[in-house]
Amino acid sequence: MISLIKMVYVINEAGETLSAIALGNFHADDALFGGFMSAIDMFSQKMAGDVIKELVLGNDRVLVAREGVYLLVTIHDKGDTDSQLVSRKVCEAFRKHFAGLVTEEMTQAIREAALGSESAGRKAKDWASRIL
Repeated sequence: MISLIKMVYVINEAGETLSAIALGNFHADDALFGGFMSAIDMFSQKMAGDVIKELVLGNDRVLVAREGVYLLVTIHDKGDTDSQLVSRKVCEAFRKHFAGLVTEEMTQAIREAALGSESAGRKAKDWASRIL
């Protein structure tokens, strides 16, 4: 079977979906899905002492990997025999190219800016000057 990845999610420790990349037919509210996956991950760690790695939802296979403080979730067709390999490749690409780009400091500056904090602009400029 040809691998068909339907969706890729990047979720932070707070359960916020930082990125949702649609590649096929999978429909979910991105914010709710991030919170759901974060809650399942925490529940799994507390109950089983281990992280959840795979979940089947109807005809979809949900693979979960932890990359630093992020959950990297890939959605595949349930019958996809290459889903593990494809998920590993996505994780490798994320680790190589993007893992250090999203920081908690940046997320907090964006959150404060959205809420109208006076210091948000200063923090955002400071963060931007360090990465540019």
